[in-house]
Amino acid sequence: MKRDWEIIRQVLIVVEEDRFDEYLDNAENQKIVIDNTVLLINANFIDGNILSNLETDEDVHVKCLTWQGHELLDTMMYADKNGDFHLVNYTYSLRVYHEQKTEVLHSKI
Repeated sequence: MKRDWEIIRQVLIVVEEDRFDEYLDNAENQKIVIDNTVLLINANFIDGNILSNLETDEDVHVKCLTWQGHELLDTMMYADKNGDFHLVNYTYSLRVYHEQKTEVLHSKI
């Protein structure tokens, strides 16, 4: 499965706004949304549960963003706003890029 950064950004936004179920219900491809949400849960960006059994596809129960999830969303929104959001950096090493961006943000405060 390939990460979809636009879906990831949208999932982070709707989880922060407590609208994940509505977003998932209206999604064109729920499997892609669920797969990317599973990645976010496994990476500890979202507090939630991965639900699966032999009879059905994977599903998720989303609670809220973790601290790291809020930081990732802030970093993505800041980068989007300033035009320096480059997927190649995120794809190479999410944690390193995130830490670099956080340092830049903290230096401006």
